Amino acid sequence: MGSYWGRILLAVLALAFAAAMLVRSWRSQDEGAILRVILIVAITATVYVVLQELVFVTGYDSWFAGRPSPALAATVRERTVRIERVDDIGPEALARIGDAVEGRSLVGLGENHHGVEEFSRVKLALIRYLHEERDFDLLLFESPFFDLLPIDEAQSIERRGGSLVRALYSVWWTGTNQELFRYIASTWRTASPLHVAAIDPKHPGSCAERAAAFVGGILLRHDPALAAEHRRAAAAGAVLFRGDRPEGRGSNELVAATIAHYRRIAATLD
Repeated sequence: MGSYWGRILLAVLALAFAAAMLVRSWRSQDEGAILRVILIVAITATVYVVLQELVFVTGYDSWFAGRPSPALAATVRERTVRIERVDDIGPEALARIGDAVEGRSLVGLGENHHGVEEFSRVKLALIRYLHEERDFDLLLFESPFFDLLPIDEAQSIERRGGSLVRALYSVWWTGTNQELFRYIASTWRTASPLHVAAIDPKHPGSCAERAAAFVGGILLRHDPALAAEHRRAAAAGAVLFRGDRPEGRGSNELVAATIAHYRRIAATLD
């Protein structure tokens, strides 16, 4: 949430600056006013982007997030495993992390910013270790769920690898993650493949249509009437299939209708 409010503050400051300069240019009423307005907007946008990155890279966005409770901070310190070198994580550190997740079926691999090389290197080492030594066999990406569904495990390794990369958000297309993709594909030739899936419920672009078709196809076998209603709602945009529609994120009525709709679907399929 800290990054969110940091972005909001920077956007407000950038808009206030642009508005002030626009008013000043308008009042001058000279022939170069329009060109200056365009230049001012361009400069303001550039300054906003630069300041935004500086705030998040330096960590000052934590001002907006507040401090964790003492109990939570103590728990985190107690369970922290220090990694001395991110470019060469030793077997001792990996084993300690493995022991910490022993008996768990789900392990979260986070980061403080997309594309940070150090985090990508650490996660690559952890993924290999957890798959090869701790028998984890499913890797979930933050990407649209239905974009990864077309990956057919009966296809060739090359086609499946290409489908995987195309299905993921571009933030994962880093050099280190290319190495991760090659590792994933290499496991598909073994008796212990590392399967992949996505967990982001947001469905931008054509993924929205695939989401509607997938859910509608399942419903058709259980409740044809609800399946037809589902298709109509999706076509009308009444259900939150699309994550790129601003009206979907800001409408409480639409969110409530979507929750009610999916509760009906869950009750039908339960």
